[in-house]
Amino acid sequence: MLSAFVKAMEDADRGESTGDTVDTDDLSCFPAGTKITMSDNSLKNIEDVKIGDEILAFDMQTQEKKPAKVIEIESPIREGYYKLNKNLLRVTDEHPIFARKSDGTKGWASINPTKTQKENSQLQMLKLEIGDEVLTEKNGWVKLASMEYVKGKIQTYNLKTVEKYNTFYADGVLV
Repeated sequence: MLSAFVKAMEDADRGESTGDTVDTDDLSCFPAGTKITMSDNSLKNIEDVKIGDEILAFDMQTQEKKPAKVIEIESPIREGYYKLNKNLLRVTDEHPIFARKSDGTKGWASINPTKTQKENSQLQMLKLEIGDEVLTEKNGWVKLASMEYVKGKIQTYNLKTVEKYNTFYADGVLV
């Protein structure tokens, strides 16, 4: 299993895809059809984004949106995902999402921060909960009213590494 993952990542680094998928629950991802905001403000399905494409990122230090190139992608098969506010965002439980808690605390949050820490040990994580707000591309906050788990194996995708900022907008939400 590990060798298939390493080969898929090496192929992705070269801009190639073998069509191989890795069955793992340790990778942060989104289902096909998730719209990624490109640097020209157009939208592209995540499964169509390629290494070298320029997406819209967010610079946490300057608090500005900036263009950034996709450096690394991944496309594992996952067991289930969550639907936030029915159709706001579909995401696996460990993907970081920029959020604001009810006490005003802002930071990266996920549904399962323990799993997120395994993948991103340097990232300080909050637990994403109903009642929290997520930051949108329009610089507004959307309150989470529901988190529904959708069970079953599903092909997922992620922009694993994004130049400089390692952030992007998925379905209009900063992730």
